Amino acid sequence: ATIAESVCEIQVTEAGFIPEAASGGLGETAGWTIIGSSSHRLVDASGMQLFDSGSRASGSSFQFTFDSAGTYPVIDRTAHATSTVAVPVDLPETGTTGVPLTVTWSAASPSEGFLFDVQIQTPSNPSFRNWRVGQTDVSATFVPPAEGAYAFRARLRDSATGKFSKWSPSAVVTVENP
Repeated sequence: ATIAESVCEIQVTEAGFIPEAASGGLGETAGWTIIGSSSHRLVDASGMQLFDSGSRASGSSFQFTFDSAGTYPVIDRTAHATSTVAVPVDLPETGTTGVPLTVTWSAASPSEGFLFDVQIQTPSNPSFRNWRVGQTDVSATFVPPAEGAYAFRARLRDSATGKFSKWSPSAVVTVENP
């Protein structure tokens, strides 16, 4: 994909990232374009070492595809600027009690040594709690037991180092009785 085809276009300047916080969907590509007079080096700041652009000259670009839900911190090692790319879980906007729905947290299976953690927030409990932990599956079926709003969030985790993305933005399904 070219930068023009990237879903999430980000500019890198001496002053920082534009926009500072970006978002995209599962399996979508972020494209960073270097502008200004200096070269820049973009690195995954989560500690999982998902990407490192190497030194990129002004006028060049770098792309990375975010397959999995999470909020990914990015640092420009040259300018010391920070940014995030947020990727939410994918699920239907509406559902019916007792009817299965699919919650998807990745567009692809994780690389060796990586796992997914998924949390749920139910109408009866305002706190998120673990729903699926240490998963290599990219989705699961959820059968809502009652009406109300259910929220899901996920993150990618490196099982060897314990490093992880921040939680994804919440995705909400509103469930009604049939």
